[in-house]
Amino acid sequence: MDSINIVDILLVEDNPNDAELISRAIRKQSVANPLYAVEDGAEALDFIFGRGKFDGRDISRQPKVILLDLKLPKVSGLEVLEAIKKERARNRFPWSSCRHPRKIRISRPRMRSARTATL
Repeated sequence: MDSINIVDILLVEDNPNDAELISRAIRKQSVANPLYAVEDGAEALDFIFGRGKFDGRDISRQPKVILLDLKLPKVSGLEVLEAIKKERARNRFPWSSCRHPRKIRISRPRMRSARTATL
């Protein structure tokens, strides 16, 4: 895979069991793309914007796929999406959300303000 076609994947999941399950499922499908995992919304923003422990990361190479838990410690998944959307250079990120409607209660206007699509 040449560097032009590399699609980085960012997994943002605070539950280590869920993170391992998702990582295993990706590996089982022989996905060769780089997978980066962080444990909360604050780490996700640090990764995306190249700050904190990710200071010095090449932020011109952004993840093309972000698997984002909406209920996260420190900074929620919706707040992560809102921060990405505010950053004009990253406004081109399409995203989708898979959620069980009874498990997560989010106001419709707030969801609409951050999303491109919800599955």
